[in-house]
Amino acid sequence: MRPVKPTPVDVDWDQFDPDAYIGHNYEKAVLPEDQEVIRQIITRIDALGIQPRSMQRVLNVGHGAVFTVDSIAQHLLSEAGTYDLVECGKQNLVRIQETIANGLAGSKGIWEKFEQFAAAQSPALTDGLLRVWRLSRVVPGSIYALSHEMYDAGFALYCPESITDDIAEFEEAVHAFVGSIKKDGLAVLAFVRGSEGYATAGRPFPAVSVECNDVCRLLSPHIKQLEVAPIEAPGIRPASGPQAAGIGLATGIRA
Repeated sequence: MRPVKPTPVDVDWDQFDPDAYIGHNYEKAVLPEDQEVIRQIITRIDALGIQPRSMQRVLNVGHGAVFTVDSIAQHLLSEAGTYDLVECGKQNLVRIQETIANGLAGSKGIWEKFEQFAAAQSPALTDGLLRVWRLSRVVPGSIYALSHEMYDAGFALYCPESITDDIAEFEEAVHAFVGSIKKDGLAVLAFVRGSEGYATAGRPFPAVSVECNDVCRLLSPHIKQLEVAPIEAPGIRPASGPQAAGIGLATGIRA
């Protein structure tokens, strides 16, 4: 893994509107592509032989106040473990903190249906959100500036390809993410395939158009037992700005 230097991305992420983004993509239902991502992550963690509650520190970078797989992540953490939610946008950081505070006060909100779907696949994930919120630490920061080999597992959902339109910056973000995971740690990377960019509350945001072979090329030297799978879903999301071809999910163990 080559060394990674922090790279500025010329986007004002403080202007990202999490309420509009979440309302458009997650509020009404657990969409088919999200169902399949949840299923495949659960299946792969089991296939890789990862023991529950065996990890001390787990990362979710570019979290964006979206709690779709967090009940899965908590299952990896020991009782004294820490779940780092790394995010750079100010509005996202506020929304993450509000969601956690509300959750600890007893209101899971729209994320309960994602927890319930995960628990239907694996009963061990029941009430996972409450546990993960107790173990969470909200960290202002960038994917480009992650500490090297700090985490026992890392999740990055729709982050490296959805923060820049520069392929070199995308690749650097992927390297930074993988480099933050310890040897023999779990890597989970979900990405939008063939993205042309996207819009939230009428404001455009950049993306790089990548496919599974691009991600496989980047990860294969550094991830063993690597699987990179396309996930098909008609229309991906309800239309909001430019479209995409689908979703991909990459999972494996840090070499």
